[in-house]
Amino acid sequence: MAKPLDAKEIVTTDEIVITNMVEISALIELLMEKGIITQNELMERCKKLRNEMGNR
Repeated sequence: MAKPLDAKEIVTTDEIVITNMVEISALIELLMEKGIITQNELMERCKKLRNEMGNR
């Protein structure tokens, strides 16, 4: 039988989205600070992925 959910463990969609956004931003900042990627490379990759997603 399924275990009932604990109200303290439930998170909202907004909380998940915000956490995801913060984590991605932190990773991008670290990659740029370490010289692994540039702002231009990031923008170009985002543009490429958006185009690919639009073609589905």
